[in-house]
Amino acid sequence: MDPTAPMAVDFNRLAESVMAGVHEKYERLDKPERGIPTDIVIEDICSGALDPQVTRVVQAWAQPASWRLRALLQQGEQDGVVLEPWPTFRDRVTHQRRFTLLADAALPLQSQLAMLDGVSAVLEQLGLVRTLPAGHQVWRGRMRTDTTPANYVAATIGSTPRDRAAANRMSPAGVSMFYGSADVETAVAEISAHDPRPYAAVAAFELVRPVPVIDLSVTPASPSVFAPNSGPLHHQVEFIRSFAADLSQPVVLDGREHTAYVPTQVLTEYFRWLSPLHVEGIVFRSAQSGGLNYALFTGPEGCIDTRADKPDAMLRLQPCTELVVARALSDARADAPS
Repeated sequence: MDPTAPMAVDFNRLAESVMAGVHEKYERLDKPERGIPTDIVIEDICSGALDPQVTRVVQAWAQPASWRLRALLQQGEQDGVVLEPWPTFRDRVTHQRRFTLLADAALPLQSQLAMLDGVSAVLEQLGLVRTLPAGHQVWRGRMRTDTTPANYVAATIGSTPRDRAAANRMSPAGVSMFYGSADVETAVAEISAHDPRPYAAVAAFELVRPVPVIDLSVTPASPSVFAPNSGPLHHQVEFIRSFAADLSQPVVLDGREHTAYVPTQVLTEYFRWLSPLHVEGIVFRSAQSGGLNYALFTGPEGCIDTRADKPDAMLRLQPCTELVVARALSDARADAPS
């Protein structure tokens, strides 16, 4: 059998399998006011299993209805925890509410916070919380028009001051955060993605102390919802996997990127300020090269120069690490055969 040949299945059998997965994970509601619509439920079930075009056909075929996660039958009714898939959370914070998300008067008190605390617990259970050791190296840079050395100091290459901090994948405008990469190639790929200048000046920082992080560079496989009794962790694992996937999506600067950033910004803010994990950063895959990126929860105050010492410092600029390289360094890496 030719593995490249297109595959075809009976649509009715496929749709029935999808709906069986829906019924495995969700319960249909009689009253639709507070439920999850069918198209979002199907998107959740089919994510990673079907081509998005096939998913849309199944969504068009399905009858409109309202659903809730079956986990609510076991836990949510007694403690008010609303367990929802990432598409629902993403839609809510993008198009409905952001600043009042954790104070929804129509839901039991703190239900959204309890749901996110449950996600935190699963991150820890799956071993996705780890500590970067003191001395761990992180690269950062700026694009340039020529090869003149930048002669960086921490104030010029560290976290952007909050009055100049632009909206990013994990931080809104005005909130400073340290974005860096594990190697020069990834750093150059990141900073050159939307900047046409031909050269990049990069330098390395090192952690001055251990820093606990959520590591989403490798996420666990999700239990198949098409299998009976797929397990209570399915929706939390899928929530985590979808969050990680959104972090690593390329951004198109068409004016709508600020809206696309909102869900990951909201969840990152939860991890930074409210999560019981008490982490200080997130590790994720680069949308440009697949390399490792770091979002560390510190502004300029946490970045110090080589011989400086400061009680609240997180990162120290390493001496003799500054390089000026052509952007072709990352372009060649991206074009190299796999």
